[in-house]
Amino acid sequence: NIGSVFAIERWLTGSRFPDGAEGSSEKAAADAWVAREGVDATRDRFEKAWREYVSDQDLDWLRDVAKCTSVRLPIGYWDLGSEFCKGTAFDKLAGVYQNAWRYIQELVGRCSVRGIAVLIDVHGLPGGANPQEHSGTNSGKTEFWDSRSNRELATRCMCFIAEQARSMAGVLGI
Repeated sequence: NIGSVFAIERWLTGSRFPDGAEGSSEKAAADAWVAREGVDATRDRFEKAWREYVSDQDLDWLRDVAKCTSVRLPIGYWDLGSEFCKGTAFDKLAGVYQNAWRYIQELVGRCSVRGIAVLIDVHGLPGGANPQEHSGTNSGKTEFWDSRSNRELATRCMCFIAEQARSMAGVLGI
């Protein structure tokens, strides 16, 4: 499990939250950083984490020592890019995530060259499939199941990932 890279939770990666951030979800961290530094600096901060959180040495260890052949990579719908954030809780944060999918593809590629397959887990669905923080917000609401627009967005997300994954070496499944 390579968790809390693209769908962060405070209990796993408290260091990705600024002091004084209210909440424990991805949105709470992004909102707090944007309020403190602005969208561009927050995007730079998040992109640095996406690039560096899992090092090549980590992946080599997984392959060579742990004999790992596959990993689960939790992501959120917001990580697919700005167009998938429109009209959602991440709408005002879209600029932070405009390049996130590229970093997901890069991590999948880095795993693949080591013979490690990746299961892309869409952990955060629009509106939240459950009330927990890994749904992306601290709203405490489950609005995915009863919202046609959230389900339609999720369908668009899954179709996008499936289309993209067709040409990505190393994707084990979605």
